[in-house]
Amino acid sequence: MKHAYSAAVAMLGLLLITPTVSGWAQVTSATQPVTGITMATKRVAEGQVTAVDLGARTVTVMLSNGRSVSGAVSEGVGGLDLVKVGDRVEATFEERLSFVLSAPGTATPANRAIGGLATSRADQMPAGYMAAYAVSTWMVVGTDVANNTISLVDPAGGQVLTFDVRTAEGRTSLPRVKAGDKLTAVRAEFLFARIVRKP
Repeated sequence: MKHAYSAAVAMLGLLLITPTVSGWAQVTSATQPVTGITMATKRVAEGQVTAVDLGARTVTVMLSNGRSVSGAVSEGVGGLDLVKVGDRVEATFEERLSFVLSAPGTATPANRAIGGLATSRADQMPAGYMAAYAVSTWMVVGTDVANNTISLVDPAGGQVLTFDVRTAEGRTSLPRVKAGDKLTAVRAEFLFARIVRKP
C-alpha cells in the first residue's frame, strides 16, 4: 500500500519513506490470524540549509545525496528566525507497518488513530518529534493472483480499493486469501527532525 508523506517530514522538506520487508509469521488456528507480514523502515537524512524565507516560512535544504528540497515550516515550530544558511538538518524516520489476515468471524481490534507532535520553542533552533499509531481493518473483496492484486473495502461499506502486492512473500501467500477474509493494517510512525548550528 502507498505511504502518505508525514506532515512533520514535509515540514523540513525531507522525503524519507522507503519500506523494506522484515519478515512473516504464520499460524493456522481458525480463531487466530491466518497470516501476517511486517514491514519496517528506518531512514536517516542529513543536509545543509541553503535558503530561508521567513515571510513564507520555508526552508530549502541540500541533502547529503545532492538533492535539493524545500518545505514549509509549521507555525507551531519555534525558532525559524534563528536559522542561517549553512546550518545542518538532521532527521530520523521510523515506520513499522503490519498487515494481519484473519478468517471471517475472527475478532479484530477496533479502528483507531492517535498521534502527537512536540516542537521547539521560539528561543530554540527548530526541532520536532512526531509519533502516530493507527489501526484499520478492511474486508477482502477478492484477489487477482495473475496480476498480484488484492481488492479491499471498509466493512461499513464504501469504495472498493485495489492494491498491488509487491513483495515476494505477499505474492506467495496471495492464493490463500479469500473473499470475506479480514485484513488489519497497523501502522506506527516516529519522526525526529531538527536544525542545528554548524560547528
